Amino acid sequence: WLKPKVAPGLTFPTWLMDVDADAAIDGFLSKSADVRRRAAEALQRREKENPIGLLEALVLRLASPAAPQESRAVAAVLLRKVLVRNATANHTGGRISSAPVDTWCSPHVGRTLLDALSSVGQEPNLRRHVADAVAAVASLHITQGSEWPELSLFLSRWCSAGRGEQAAVLSVLEQLRDEIEESDADLPEGGGVGDGTSKTAFLALLAALEDQGGGLRALLAATLQNDGDEATQAAAARIFALCAADPVVPAALRRSVRGLAGLLAEVVA
Repeated sequence: WLKPKVAPGLTFPTWLMDVDADAAIDGFLSKSADVRRRAAEALQRREKENPIGLLEALVLRLASPAAPQESRAVAAVLLRKVLVRNATANHTGGRISSAPVDTWCSPHVGRTLLDALSSVGQEPNLRRHVADAVAAVASLHITQGSEWPELSLFLSRWCSAGRGEQAAVLSVLEQLRDEIEESDADLPEGGGVGDGTSKTAFLALLAALEDQGGGLRALLAATLQNDGDEATQAAAARIFALCAADPVVPAALRRSVRGLAGLLAEVVA
């Protein structure tokens, strides 16, 4: 028997790779509408028949620095869609694939996504798509009641890093907040995250970032003063508003963030 190959930094053996799924990723880059349609159909088949192979194909493509940037971005978008679709189906009592939901938020997936986010460099479009995929996995962790401690440690380090890293943190936080709200809206009345558990977990993540040397406040302060990126500046303002005004925000976090009110007033003036 040949020893299976493992991509650098990953634990997924390539002999489990679903070749059809890998080809489907390339199909989404085609200029032909028919090729893209067949690629979407292939993706849906693999999602039902071989979800593990599909997951590995998407994650490996996303995490490969040698792959074209457009290809990595497509893999990130597709991964997020698959994650959201399976999470929503699970919450509402349905089922799309044969894999249990916790497959999609395994430690392997989490570590690889954070490595991928670290490897995107100064490529804002790719960074945004990878951040969205990270947020989708984080949302699954929260709604499943599982932990992902590496995420808060990773984000806390980037809170005081460069502008690109700070933009990525805000992108993850904004998308994660949206994922939780959308998941809540998709549930039947009285079900699951409607009890506020997911929102509490999200606020706990924000508090954890602040506990790491005032990381969240530093992130918001630096971003609010960054006039060159209006989208990221607006994201920081929305996180500030949540932390400063929501009554269920931990008191220590609310007090710390409210100290930035004067800075925000100068920005919007």
